[in-house]
Amino acid sequence: MRLPAVTLTLAALALGGCASNQPTEDELPTVDGPAIVLPPGPRLPTDFQVLWEDIDRDKRTGERDPEQVARWVTERRYMVQRCLRNEPTQAIRQAIELLEEILSKVPDSSRDRYLLAQCMFFEASYWFRLADSYAWEMGRLELERTAHQSDGGGRLTDEQVAAKVAELRPTFDLLLVNLNRAGARSLSLFTSYRQQRADDKSVYDYIWKLHFYQQNYLEAQRWLDQVLHEMDMAGIPERDPLRLDYNELRREIAERVTEQRLGQFQPVKPFVRDRMRVSEAGTRPPGG
Repeated sequence: MRLPAVTLTLAALALGGCASNQPTEDELPTVDGPAIVLPPGPRLPTDFQVLWEDIDRDKRTGERDPEQVARWVTERRYMVQRCLRNEPTQAIRQAIELLEEILSKVPDSSRDRYLLAQCMFFEASYWFRLADSYAWEMGRLELERTAHQSDGGGRLTDEQVAAKVAELRPTFDLLLVNLNRAGARSLSLFTSYRQQRADDKSVYDYIWKLHFYQQNYLEAQRWLDQVLHEMDMAGIPERDPLRLDYNELRREIAERVTEQRLGQFQPVKPFVRDRMRVSEAGTRPPGG
């Protein structure tokens, strides 16, 4: 397996326009409403010439004309690529909808299944970033007992700490729901894709990260071992930057396996946070 070169950061993928406000330890994301959704991004105009309901059907078998079905799929695939290559912001939600539509009609399409799994992976990455920021800030409040720097950084009473954590908790819980939903969908798609294309080892790189996002560290470790094995088989040098990052990440994951608190989301350490950004950039992005 040849792992792609590191060329893009997660922020540069511009998931729905989020590149300019990726959360950091010093800047929590702003959430205005009671529900949290992926920023919608643009919607590009469509002009499909072939509609599903207009495709001719065999009078005897009821099957749709294969050539017209192929044209229907090709039109939508072309539109998906336009969505994912749109500048300056990808129309990723529209791409996901189109891919879901293709698979609902042509479920055996491994190509579209893989691309949809990629899109859902990057959505899960987005929710993981936000959830990690909230978890980090709640942990910081309880440990340092000081206000956020944007609020002056002053000392807080126990009651004030509890109130601020309680204020963040509902949003954090919603982020976890979104993370788990997107992560589970992506894992399901990659699993079914592997049944169609067992020869494609690139899925390993996505799968270990998805398990990491959902705190399934034993599974993350197992799949990361597969990635490292494929690096061995591909002759990637020990000093390769991405391989060094993956080896360090494996050691961090092994520590988490021994110290994991079941049922609790643990914010990642600064080293892990930085290296996960780099390693995510090494995964071929949708439309790339």
